[in-house]
Amino acid sequence: RENFTFNISCQVLVGGSILTKVVTLSSIQINNIDPSFVSPPDLSVPLTGSINGGLIHTFNAVNGSVIGGGKETEDIIFTLTDPSGELYLDYSTNIAGQVQLISRSNGTAGSYPITLEVFDGGGLSDSYVNTVTLS
Repeated sequence: RENFTFNISCQVLVGGSILTKVVTLSSIQINNIDPSFVSPPDLSVPLTGSINGGLIHTFNAVNGSVIGGGKETEDIIFTLTDPSGELYLDYSTNIAGQVQLISRSNGTAGSYPITLEVFDGGGLSDSYVNTVTLS
């Protein structure tokens, strides 16, 4: 939780005159909401890809701010844990809050555990854990 102070300026027209009053709201606590994946693949079904390389899945995430407020994909960072080294993240779509999971060319067939994490600017995170099967 973080504390914030808000100064709200109010103007009212009274008998042809404008009266201005500033209202101060102090020590307002606001929670930082965890980022989250948007419609991630079903965790009970392994992801699949080709040993010849290519797109496995496109992941999207939001940072916890109001959806539709214009800032929901700001300060989103993805990380991939892939002990096999067969996979990587591609940001070339240049869409904020989006990353593609890609298999490398000339890969090795098998099943590989992965953890994909998304972090927001405040350091909170969400994780997606699954297996990728390459054939």
